[in-house]
Amino acid sequence: MIREILRTLFFQKVLDHLLSVALIMLLMMLAILSFEGAKIIGELTARVSSQNDLRIDVHYTLALTGEWPKDSNALLRTRPMEVPYSSYSGDELELEGGAIHIRPTKGRLAGETISMHPAVPANNAVGPISWVVGPGGAESEHLVQGDDATTVDSRWIPHGMK
Repeated sequence: MIREILRTLFFQKVLDHLLSVALIMLLMMLAILSFEGAKIIGELTARVSSQNDLRIDVHYTLALTGEWPKDSNALLRTRPMEVPYSSYSGDELELEGGAIHIRPTKGRLAGETISMHPAVPANNAVGPISWVVGPGGAESEHLVQGDDATTVDSRWIPHGMK
């Protein structure tokens, strides 16, 4: 009888350990999958934030002319023409109707397009400008400028940027 109890107890401990190891492996696999998504989100955020100088010049052009710059030739710059815009990892940039299209050349997002659009309140066309990444939400109180050319999956665009 004691022998049966010890055998059952030993089997239960082995089973508990195996179950614990399986649970840890499952959690590790989920963490690895989440980490890949976090790296894509981080890269997208870095590429968008690297365009701060260009966004400032879009604001500057709107303030002085009352119109969104149609392309980079119509852009009024706050710095000398000799000073280039810096971009994350050599991204290609295109300015079209106020919208900034970022085309990554390296990294996980290489070959994709990220569009940033200026958005203003519907009742104040020169009001506070916020920037929307991707197609933007269906907000009726904001006017979003420029066409969307985003090819990045919308699940990688953080909610605060949409």
